[in-house]
Amino acid sequence: MIDGLGGRLPPVAARAAAGSAATTRAVDAVAPVKPRGPDLSALAVAAREMASAPPVDAAKVDRIKSAIAVGNYKVEPDAVAERMIATDLRRG
Repeated sequence: MIDGLGGRLPPVAARAAAGSAATTRAVDAVAPVKPRGPDLSALAVAAREMASAPPVDAAKVDRIKSAIAVGNYKVEPDAVAERMIATDLRRG
């Protein structure tokens, strides 16, 4: 039997034995796998962050939507940039 590089492949039994030893070494080197499921610590952190965030001001959201709909909403890029930077600095 010839492999893709033009060399001879070892007999099947020899390959199986070599592969079995290599597989055993690889399996022994792998760390134990954690059980799958939700990361409850991450969920708890998210719940705390959401609870500490201010509630959504539905009236303000409606006013902004209306202003956008009629073309009266003015974006102030400097104010937006300052708020984004301030938010990022608080997280870091």
